[in-house]
Amino acid sequence: MVSHPDEFLAAKAMMKACGVDVENVTLGIMIEIPSSAIMIEDFIKCGIKFASFGTNDLVQYTLAIDRNNENVADMYQPQHPAVLHLIHTAIQMCRAYDVECSICGRPGLTRRWQAGSLSTALQVYRQILTQSPRSARRLPAQKNVSFSRLRETAMLNKGCSKEELFSFFSQKKSEDIDHRYILSSMCTIPHPVAVRAHCMFMETNLGDPGLFPGTAALEKLLILRLGTLFHRKEAGGYATSGGPSPISRRSDSQKS
Repeated sequence: MVSHPDEFLAAKAMMKACGVDVENVTLGIMIEIPSSAIMIEDFIKCGIKFASFGTNDLVQYTLAIDRNNENVADMYQPQHPAVLHLIHTAIQMCRAYDVECSICGRPGLTRRWQAGSLSTALQVYRQILTQSPRSARRLPAQKNVSFSRLRETAMLNKGCSKEELFSFFSQKKSEDIDHRYILSSMCTIPHPVAVRAHCMFMETNLGDPGLFPGTAALEKLLILRLGTLFHRKEAGGYATSGGPSPISRRSDSQKS
């Protein structure tokens, strides 16, 4: 999430300092807040090659409405004229400079939204949703790149087999301290039931209850049961996990 072109330039400079050939990789931004949509031309002049519209956050921050707060959820309006105008204007600017656009988030996938009131913008949205993405450029091989997040050059450039990948994971895992010597509750081994449940819902996003209504219903049930446990019928909140311990405790609380 960026709000000013200076942030993009700073990130680009950091990547260059770490050995990335920034002139031969495709760099761009997520447009998730109004300021980045308004300043899109300045971002383009700073060298972005693509812009991806994160419609969930863009709607939320444009209208100052928490989409996860059920008390104001009805005010979360993806078809709001201000939202459509921001996206339309930014897309038109990108098209003028031949900058690739994409769109993500629940509003961008909703038929009702695509049939909204700003026809010009929506014609562009449909073009975005149907256009063929440009072939992705691979990161060039670099020698002696002292950057932890980009140090496995071979993996970045040519990929690796499943066996090689998990061999690499196992090597790094072996560098961790054994659980028998950790006393922190945040580092307990998760219960097998919790692991299985976690794997079942790993790809869901509770920030999009409209796309994952079943998972959202489970979250409400969890909050209800925890509230009942603590004698708070009006309890509210979110289901989160900071580590394996909260996941296993969540499973225990649901069981109780």
